[in-house]
Amino acid sequence: MFLALGVGAFAAGIFHLMTHAFFKALLFLGAGSVIHAMSGEQDIRKMGGLWDKIPNTAKRLGSPTLAIAGIFPFAGFFSKDEISGAPLIAIVLYGSSVSSPRLRLYMARFFFDIFGYCRATSTREHIQRITSAMIVRS
Repeated sequence: MFLALGVGAFAAGIFHLMTHAFFKALLFLGAGSVIHAMSGEQDIRKMGGLWDKIPNTAKRLGSPTLAIAGIFPFAGFFSKDEISGAPLIAIVLYGSSVSSPRLRLYMARFFFDIFGYCRATSTREHIQRITSAMIVRS
């Protein structure tokens, strides 16, 4: 996004900045919700299988995960596409095109480590329910 601003593609840079800010904020809110549900536990290796316990959080965390990975039809796809449409940026981004598949892999790992297969059964017994006030605020 700063490369876009540097070469004069201000609309594309600001568009990506805004979309990135919104889905990153949603990811942080979702992470806080998961940490709350896990009674303050922040070790992702002790999580898993939370889809059954906190389905609203799982559903609300899915969209920003797909958006930050640049999956169509989410906003991240369009903002990244807009940035790569500028001719000077396309040349520079061609060399760094390896980072996008890696980003998709670690975002998928993040989501499935939390909501997928449960590896630690002891932590699942102490799940705190997410209150409706937390859902409304997020």
